[in-house]
Amino acid sequence: MPTVYVDVELDECSDEELVTEVERRGYAVFDDVDADLLPAAVDALRRGDKQEGFILLERAITTLKGLLLN
Repeated sequence: MPTVYVDVELDECSDEELVTEVERRGYAVFDDVDADLLPAAVDALRRGDKQEGFILLERAITTLKGLLLN
């Protein structure tokens, strides 16, 4: 299969168009993320502290509240 490079400026797309395309490709898009908490959550999970990691993830991504520890 040949490779084709496409140069796209993201400023040419609306946020809604980008979200729609990303979701169409199977990804989840969260608009309620506190990115400052994510590194601590990742660190806790890497240490094997799942409870702390999931608590921090729930705080960072409020959509996940109640889903991770049940």
